[in-house]
Amino acid sequence: MSISTHLIETSHLSKRYGNRFGLKDADLNVENHEIFALMGPNGAGKSTLLRILATLTRPTSGEVKIFGYDILKQEIQVRRLIGVVLHHSLLYDELSGRENLSFYMRLYGFRNKDILKKSIKDKASLFGVEDRLDDHVGTLSSGLKKRFDIVRAIIHNPRILLLDEPFSSLDLEGVEHLKNYLNWAKGSSTIIFSTHNLDIAEEISDRIATLKDSQITEIRCIK
Repeated sequence: MSISTHLIETSHLSKRYGNRFGLKDADLNVENHEIFALMGPNGAGKSTLLRILATLTRPTSGEVKIFGYDILKQEIQVRRLIGVVLHHSLLYDELSGRENLSFYMRLYGFRNKDILKKSIKDKASLFGVEDRLDDHVGTLSSGLKKRFDIVRAIIHNPRILLLDEPFSSLDLEGVEHLKNYLNWAKGSSTIIFSTHNLDIAEEISDRIATLKDSQITEIRCIK
């Protein structure tokens, strides 16, 4: 693994969909323990950038390194380091919250029943859903389901969190839970999230990148 001066580095990163750019020539450096916000209108390239970083979409051109790993050649190593929240939930509606979280922990290699039980309880309590763990996810409101999907993303203590519009669908209590968690998680993780809410972005972020027409047009420091 090569030594990187930044936790995440992209160079001339582009993604084309036919004749249209989803992301164009994006250069970005994100430091360790940083909360980094992506802002811009729908279709600006925020989701495309996050999906490339999450190894869910392959770029058309350019380079990406995470912890020095080339995500095009070492995607398995990268996936072990990240937690992801997308626009659509990755939970199974027919399973309970507890069953979903146990399933994802096992995917990441956790097997000890006591560790599984404690981690699920502790993470669920961070988002106020510990009393809904045995409800089937499909019966939950959109806000509670979003909380469980965020818990799923953090259940394995990822080094990097990639969150696409994580505050959408959350009620005020859920928003506060998430803001508090991100400020706390910054001590051991790096967070990149997209949002349309400038107030939230400026409240919790260290830097904000603005995207327009699939390009990064500005990066500004907040803290």
